Amino acid sequence: MGEMRSLCEQGDVKITWNPSVPEEVDRARRMFDDLKKKGHLFFRIKPSESLSPGAEPAEERERVAQFKRAHGELIVEFDPKAEKIVDTPAVAGG
Repeated sequence: MGEMRSLCEQGDVKITWNPSVPEEVDRARRMFDDLKKKGHLFFRIKPSESLSPGAEPAEERERVAQFKRAHGELIVEFDPKAEKIVDTPAVAGG
């Protein structure tokens, strides 16, 4: 199951899709494409990698896990196999 979170005109929007259901993938792809045209950037969030128990103190393991969850990979095309996608609206300088 995939999930995309977007901060757009409608507020904080969450859309989900099942990669094996074409209608759901198409709906998510349309949202991605519409927001991309408005200048949004999209990031595929990587699943947290597990650490070996006992390798570090529990606090350190949690800090590392949070860091890994918080970082993603910039994508320019919708990926229906992505577990989680987040976007950031366009920011204008001036």
